Amino acid sequence: MNYRSQLMIRVVVAAALVVGTITCSGAQAADANFYVATNGNDTWSGRLPAPNAAGTDGPFATLTRARDAIRELKVAEGLRQPLKVLVRGGTYYLSETLIFGPQDSGTASFPITYMAYAGEKPILSGGRVITGPRGPKPATAGESAWKPYQGQIWQCDLKALGIGELPRKQLFYNGERQPMARFPNLEPQRPRTGGFLYVFQGGVKGSKNLLRYDPAKLDPSRWAKPTLVEVNVFPYHNWNNIIIPITEIDQANHIIALASDANYQLIRDTRFYIQNAFEELDAPGEWYVDDEAGTLYFWPPDDNLARSQVVISVVGNMIDIRRDGDKNAAVRHCASGALRSRTAGAMRSSCGTPSTAPSPSAPSLMSAPVCQSVVPITAWWEMTSLILAATVY
Repeated sequence: MNYRSQLMIRVVVAAALVVGTITCSGAQAADANFYVATNGNDTWSGRLPAPNAAGTDGPFATLTRARDAIRELKVAEGLRQPLKVLVRGGTYYLSETLIFGPQDSGTASFPITYMAYAGEKPILSGGRVITGPRGPKPATAGESAWKPYQGQIWQCDLKALGIGELPRKQLFYNGERQPMARFPNLEPQRPRTGGFLYVFQGGVKGSKNLLRYDPAKLDPSRWAKPTLVEVNVFPYHNWNNIIIPITEIDQANHIIALASDANYQLIRDTRFYIQNAFEELDAPGEWYVDDEAGTLYFWPPDDNLARSQVVISVVGNMIDIRRDGDKNAAVRHCASGALRSRTAGAMRSSCGTPSTAPSPSAPSLMSAPVCQSVVPITAWWEMTSLILAATVY
């Protein structure tokens, strides 16, 4: 993404926040074509904002069903009016990525809008509730998904819950994100300078994937499964950070080989920390996932695990806005607003030039103007409003 692309995206989002604040209330007051609610049912019509008294009709339960209903309506009747989906308050746990393609486009005259129901706050979550509200029902009375492991650490069999390898590793305890087992430990009082190691002796000249460490401060020989360990590194002049798994460790020369290149060279004073190493699980709030065994280990931050909600991310990207490269078609005049998202990478846009495929490792909006009049949700934008007259370049 070039500088102009980044600037345009920021301008579009800022405009959406400012202008939409003025117009949002009136827009939400209008009737919707379809409704989504946590007490809905995808076999219903989706035309009612709440279940009827007989329990035979009401809102949909998922955004995926609402998207499909709009697709069906466009095929049957064509797009003859603006279409709107209102989402009731509550948390919606996505089991898979919600994908929008060119077939989900509106037009300049008849846009398609997904937004929050007036006065309510829907939240999209890419997580799976392990215990707590919406957690799995125990097989027998009193049984929990958690079993004592050692000391303050508990373990959970993810495979028994039908959870496979996690595309993105995040864990929330009663709504608060918890740190993975890491070294050095997190220092909340010194977030920018504490809790980091630094590339040793100038690093490996010109390398983006070989990280030289100080053996006096880091001992990788302690790790039983080093290839499950990840490095969260801030390369070059701390311009950004990237999380990369480890493939090999040269303990004689004190060099960690990363599975892929960082964005920039790993030069002197590049800061980093180690995460998802079981042997580093040594502080309250920390957790570790053994993808090979399908086991989650967790040291709760308090003594209320049995009465608390634990959510772990299971969806890599909650929303994927795709283009059709063969037809040079993009998603246009489709917008979302007043929806909050958490627990996973929230939006991946497969926009790009017809000959350029987006990187699978990170969301990107390429420089070509192929995603038009789309206002996306991301994990960090909490949109309180909506505007449709915007083009992302």
